[in-house]
Amino acid sequence: MTNEKFVAFIDILGFKEMVLENNAQSKLSNFYNTVYKLWRELGFSNDNNNEIKGLAYSDSLMIYTENDSRENLCKILKFVKKLYRKSLFNHKIMLRGGLAIGDFNYMPTIGHHTLEKSKFFGQAFIDAYKLENDSNVKGCRFVFKNDILEILKNNEINPPVIKLEGLNNEIYDYLWITKEELAENNFFDIYTFFKIAQENQWIEHYIRTLDLFCLISNVNKYDIIKQKIVENLTENM
Repeated sequence: MTNEKFVAFIDILGFKEMVLENNAQSKLSNFYNTVYKLWRELGFSNDNNNEIKGLAYSDSLMIYTENDSRENLCKILKFVKKLYRKSLFNHKIMLRGGLAIGDFNYMPTIGHHTLEKSKFFGQAFIDAYKLENDSNVKGCRFVFKNDILEILKNNEINPPVIKLEGLNNEIYDYLWITKEELAENNFFDIYTFFKIAQENQWIEHYIRTLDLFCLISNVNKYDIIKQKIVENLTENM
């Protein structure tokens, strides 16, 4: 056992566009309702649970653990999988996040009644934040570096991952949805996502997320585009 902690930093993609379209409040409300519901569902809100904690502010969510146990790592991955799915498929909100391990401290402090404040600092938060903001990480993804991958392997945790090329380091993407789940029409399908992307004017994050879904499902993106063109022509005949 060490003093290291897992820290995840998750951000809502396209939040600036939401503000411009005046639907940021609605999107944030849906997002945080999902967060709070899952927090209770997974037992993180239990008074006897002191292992998983979080901090929500604006369009960002930070999750941190009290130690680096295998169980806490599994809990974070389980939470992320559920949060990403519900946010995207139920509310059309895409998320991007990073996961790191290292030193981290959170110190709530008492301020003035009109000035709230808190302190959080540590290398793990910096690393998670930088991962989420890496210019090579596009789309609805949750990424980490080799140190997390090694922890997963050493603890015989085998979530599906793919390797991304980072600027200076190897980055791994946690696949929060499987090929089988994407193929389930009653759950979600790539064609539905294509429509969502069209409605949002094909912001780059939608393109990269579609790339990811096609990679997982072994589907050619251009075949989907062709099918959508044919469907649109048929509808307009």
